[in-house]
Amino acid sequence: MKIFLWIVGIGVLLIIIPASIIFTNLIFRSQLTQLKVYLSSEYTPLIDGLAVEELTYNAPPSAEKTPTTGDLESGHEMLLYEDGSIKKGRRVFDDDPGADVIIAFNKIRQASYVFIGNDVFQYAEARKGDKLGSFSSPGFSYIDFVLPVNDRYMLVNGAMEDSPYPSERVLWQVEYDDFKKTQLSNNPYYLFNRPPKIFLIEDSSEQVSEQVSEQVVVYYVGSYDYASGGDSSRPQYSILRIYNSRYPEGRDIIQFGFKAGTVLDVKKVDDGYLLIADPSLPAMAGKPRVSLRKWKIVMD
Repeated sequence: MKIFLWIVGIGVLLIIIPASIIFTNLIFRSQLTQLKVYLSSEYTPLIDGLAVEELTYNAPPSAEKTPTTGDLESGHEMLLYEDGSIKKGRRVFDDDPGADVIIAFNKIRQASYVFIGNDVFQYAEARKGDKLGSFSSPGFSYIDFVLPVNDRYMLVNGAMEDSPYPSERVLWQVEYDDFKKTQLSNNPYYLFNRPPKIFLIEDSSEQVSEQVSEQVVVYYVGSYDYASGGDSSRPQYSILRIYNSRYPEGRDIIQFGFKAGTVLDVKKVDDGYLLIADPSLPAMAGKPRVSLRKWKIVMD
C-alpha cells in the first residue's frame, strides 16, 4: 500500500510541478523577463581595442511608431504571374492568382532583383528576367526579407530547406556576385516588427564629398517577451556591424543588450560612433516610456 501511495504521490508531483511552472511564467511573465534584463550586461565588445561610454542625453522618449530600415529600402513583396509579369499586391487566399516574390533594388549597383525560393532573377520593366543564380547551401525554402548593404553584400532572412520548423528563420549576409552566404544569426528578432537598419557614412573629405565610405548595419537578435500578442517584446541584443576599408567583408564590433536600450540610430564621429538607444519597455508591460540613452564607441 505504501509503495502504491508513493507512486501516486510522485505522479501527482510530476503533474503539479510543471503546471506550477507554466502558471508562474504566465502570471509573472513580465516580472521574470524584467529580472532577466536586470541581470544581463549592457554591452559586450566583439573586437579588441574598443571603449564604450554613456553620454549625458536629455531627450524625451522615442516617438517612433514603425521602425524603418534606415538609409536604404528593403525589398518589397509583390506578385509574380504565369506570364512573367510582376505587380503590386499580396496573396490572401490559397486560390488567389500569382505567387509571392521579393523585389529588391540596390541603388549602389543600380540593379533590381527578383527573389523566388532559393533562386535569384533579374527584374526589369515589371517582369522576371533571366536567372542569375541560386544561393549557396543550405538553400532557402522561402525568403521574407532582403536589404541591400553596399555593392557587394545584402542581408537576406528566410526559412531554410533543411529546417524541420516552418517558423524558424535565419539571417545571412549574401554576396551579390556568387550568392555565397555567411550566417549572421540563427535567432533573428521578428523582422516584420523590427528589421535591420543600415546607415550610409559619407566621406567627409572635400575631394570625395558625398561618396559613401562606410556602411553600418544594426541587426537584432533574440527576444525578451513580456506578454503575448501586440506590442509585447523587445530584441534581446542590437548588434553593430561595420563595412569599411578595414573590414570590407563586414565585422560585428559590439553587442548592446536591451538593458542599454534598443539601438535606433548611429552616427559616425572622428574616433568612433554615437548611438541612440531606446530602453522603453513594450506597451503590454504596462510601464511608461522612458528617455533615450546616448552611447559613444571609440575604436583604436
